[in-house]
Amino acid sequence: MASFLHVPCVRRLFSGFASFALLCTVACLLDVGIVSGGPVSAETSDRRPVPEQLWEGWFQRMDERARTDFLEAKKQRTQVVELPGKTSSFAYWFPPNFEEMPEKRVMVLIHGHTGNPFRQILRMQNAAGEYGFGLLALPWEWPLGNGKEYRQVRPEMLYVAITRALDHMEARHRVDKRRSAWLGFGKAAQLCAQIAYLDRNVDRSYFELFIAVSGNLGRRAPFMKKLLDGAYGSKPLAGKRFYLWCGETDERVLCPGVEQSEAMLKRAGATVVRTRKGSEGHAGFYTNPVYIKEAVRYWRQPKS
Repeated sequence: MASFLHVPCVRRLFSGFASFALLCTVACLLDVGIVSGGPVSAETSDRRPVPEQLWEGWFQRMDERARTDFLEAKKQRTQVVELPGKTSSFAYWFPPNFEEMPEKRVMVLIHGHTGNPFRQILRMQNAAGEYGFGLLALPWEWPLGNGKEYRQVRPEMLYVAITRALDHMEARHRVDKRRSAWLGFGKAAQLCAQIAYLDRNVDRSYFELFIAVSGNLGRRAPFMKKLLDGAYGSKPLAGKRFYLWCGETDERVLCPGVEQSEAMLKRAGATVVRTRKGSEGHAGFYTNPVYIKEAVRYWRQPKS
């Protein structure tokens, strides 16, 4: 299935990621740098010039919060990578001693509605530094410019972009891409089952744990309906592990749906290591270090 996805889908990724690809121009001019993916040696210099007008076009379209997040992430040594053929872009951050760590794990971060990859990195940076893992964040939704509508990348295409990013990180930084964790926040948490299903159907899975924060699986969503109706087999998520979190003071009232999500995942054969209900609001997972520590512990726990 991996080969099937990587042929037609990657060709279409540029149209989906065009807006974020322009962000790489900002990175280049602000000294973050753009690098190309692929199996290149760590000594290879891959900085290249980018037309200034592209930088101006993207920077003018960023909202104030995204601009602030980007500049702050840049100060914290966040890097931006553009994959070959401009098929997609991603941002990553490593703790200062990451290259010397014997175990080089990465957590993939997918932002929520109206969010951005840089905010996700900033939210997880302290925990990543404390517990010793890298952060990799990709865009999957962005505003179209009218302030009302958003464009999204389909889960199949997002999974391709994620795996290409992890392949790049393995080649350049020797990360153990087969021991990664996936964290989806808000609207992106709804993607966890489909991403896990795609990951189960490659020759060797990339993810050891799926963390869904402040989002639930929609029973009526086309993929979930097929999943629960048996279209993908009796136990299509067997072997996949999930950590679910919701905030009881979240004005979106997500906890009942998260509890239903646990039941649906188990019905599909998945293992839910913990469904945690916090006393905080929508983003409370990031503000209470107990939750992240717990999720990381499950991530590093050997599979039974």
